[in-house]
Amino acid sequence: MNGQQSKKQVLITACFGAVLYLYGVGDLAAAGRGSTAIPPSLQQADRLQRQLSDHKTLTATQINRVNMALTSDQQQELNQIGKLLAKDPNSRLAQKRWQSLIHSMATAKPALDVNALVQWVMQESYLQASSSLRSHADKVKFFNEQKDRIRDEINRARAHTTGHSRRGGNSLSSAFAPDDRLYKNRLIPARRPIVEKSILTTYISGLEAKLVSTSNDGQLANVELQNALQKQQQLLQTLSHISKRLHDTAMAIIRKIGG
Repeated sequence: MNGQQSKKQVLITACFGAVLYLYGVGDLAAAGRGSTAIPPSLQQADRLQRQLSDHKTLTATQINRVNMALTSDQQQELNQIGKLLAKDPNSRLAQKRWQSLIHSMATAKPALDVNALVQWVMQESYLQASSSLRSHADKVKFFNEQKDRIRDEINRARAHTTGHSRRGGNSLSSAFAPDDRLYKNRLIPARRPIVEKSILTTYISGLEAKLVSTSNDGQLANVELQNALQKQQQLLQTLSHISKRLHDTAMAIIRKIGG
């Protein structure tokens, strides 16, 4: 059980660590010619990481109690409730499913550890939100890498044009070989050697257009990452309210059934 707890803690820390690393070395601001996308701040990500690290996680005893009291289907339902709350802390569907789950377990023996159930749901919410954050961070990194490769190819093609053009003719003194990685990533339509200056000029123009579109995609990815960070921050800020609401709902149901 300690292994399960450690795995969850490592996953949470890794998600935020990836974002911090990305901000530290990534070219998030470069989003095309003459334009700048404002990335989520390093300070915000660092603050969220500290808040999450300070959050109380499930103890081994609590995990044991939940595993003993719940069936695998009931544990899956707890996880689903946590995922719903990660998407919307005020989810009515999550509240309804929580009430239904508690109703089905209220008379279980041994008695329910409501605190452990609430903590389980909240921890699953964190994992879900952190996974989403990591996905957005990977997307930003992907577009940054694509932009770097396109820029490098443009510079290489321009240098080849300057160094291998024949005077008064269209032929090149040496064929230009397009970067095979760009072809594999579907950034260029073909990888045949280019032997004419006019074709190489057209090739460069195509790369410049691709850089603009990739930069636009990168800007959108940056915005999505900012939104994911804001959603994670909102989840942290409403933690105590959500926990209290789940706890109060569960206790009210148990008292009502118990008479």
